[in-house]
Amino acid sequence: MGIIQKQSINGLMITYLGVILGFITTAWIMPKYLAEDEIGLLRVIVSYSTLLAQFAGLGFSIVAVRMFPYFRDPGTHHHGFLALFFLVSIIGFLVVMPVFYLYQHFFMSTDFEKTPLLNDYFYWVTPITIFILIYNIADSYYKAILNSIIGTVQKEVIQRVLILVVLILFTIRFLNFRELVFFYALAFGFPPIWMFYKLWKENELHIKPDFKFLNPGLKKQMISVAFFGMITSFSGILVLNLDIIMIERFLTLTDVGIYTITFFFGTLILVPSRPVTRISSIILAESFKKNDIHDIELIYKKSSINLTIIGVWVYLGLLVNMENIMSLIGESYRPGLMVIVFIGLANVVEMTTGVANQIIFSSSHYKYSSHFIVLLTILIIITNFIFIPIWGLMGAAFAALVSKFIYHSIKIAFLKFKMGLYPYKLATLLPFIIAALIYYLQSYLPKVGSFYTDIIIRSLLVSVLFIIPVLYFNISSDANQWILSLFKAPFLKNLRRKNR
Repeated sequence: MGIIQKQSINGLMITYLGVILGFITTAWIMPKYLAEDEIGLLRVIVSYSTLLAQFAGLGFSIVAVRMFPYFRDPGTHHHGFLALFFLVSIIGFLVVMPVFYLYQHFFMSTDFEKTPLLNDYFYWVTPITIFILIYNIADSYYKAILNSIIGTVQKEVIQRVLILVVLILFTIRFLNFRELVFFYALAFGFPPIWMFYKLWKENELHIKPDFKFLNPGLKKQMISVAFFGMITSFSGILVLNLDIIMIERFLTLTDVGIYTITFFFGTLILVPSRPVTRISSIILAESFKKNDIHDIELIYKKSSINLTIIGVWVYLGLLVNMENIMSLIGESYRPGLMVIVFIGLANVVEMTTGVANQIIFSSSHYKYSSHFIVLLTILIIITNFIFIPIWGLMGAAFAALVSKFIYHSIKIAFLKFKMGLYPYKLATLLPFIIAALIYYLQSYLPKVGSFYTDIIIRSLLVSVLFIIPVLYFNISSDANQWILSLFKAPFLKNLRRKNR
């Protein structure tokens, strides 16, 4: 738990720095200086690249999570695990890319009048796919050797700083749009290059696989994990990008641009979960190896209640500032207003499940994770086909909410009946009740000054009103300890109670 807490807190601070950078680029600069279809173009290219990179990895990132404890041996350079990872990914890339371009007409819109930008710039999918694939290799390996921070820094901070610089150069007309796309793509290349340089400096970059270590039993298990991991990983990334692809197919790049900007606000809720899930996967794999069910249950329950509190808090902040958000990004994005509501709620539901996904991945029931994620993919496809033609952008967001609610419910039930693990308790409802009361009360607060001023005052007010009862009712001892350590105020210390 110590490693999870330490790296989660460090990762959370880094991730929120990335959120600030992402906010500047996605919520401020892009809506003001890029047309909606240009924003949509960048998002669609990255979506396709992310999908292809994940598939090219052939599920080996999941092998790194589940199987690395069996390879761990610094004296033998972990039996050439990194080299093996690289070799598998090269093979995957050489298979995936020709197939993709052979059937390119099936994946992308061929209506030139509808998507001229997409047809002009789609070739950038290949280099960005390479960059993301190499990053995935380095990041998975660093997580396997229990250093999840460097990947977070490179992706959440450095990459976003580079994108911000590129956008600033575009706003001052130092770059035209074609040059913007060029340097935007290069921004994805710096993190993996730097990470492999760091591996070399740390004497962790070894390019010789130890095939002798791969006995028949280990190879069979790795192939099984990789196969189901490939299905799980690809489907998981597909789920994250499917709405973008389907909106582009059903609607236009302009709609993709609107969805991209408003979707960003809904994803803010998931930010705190990233460092927790990144490091917990490896810790859970070690716990399963030792059959330490008590530690697994403890991680599960604590992650659920802590992430629920944070998720509800962030969602409340979004809801009370909806009109301020519209003032910030512009009225042309109002068609995406309900995207924030539905995507935000879908992500709150996900936060309540804690590290459920990681537990399934790390257990002997890991094959079920692929079944569940495939089910989610099917649900999203079906619901998008139903709701996008009816409600447009709001339909895509509502489809995500319905699909994720069903998916997470099945996952929680599975862990309950298969492993006897259940994350919820009565106190889990308290953050929702507190937030609902605060939302009702703040509706009587008139707008104060400019929308910037109103955001600050309204957000501070609802945060204080939310934190005080969370502390008083001791919903989470971890949350109390962390908040009290920040404030260290005598009147708050009196609210400390014994763990329930």
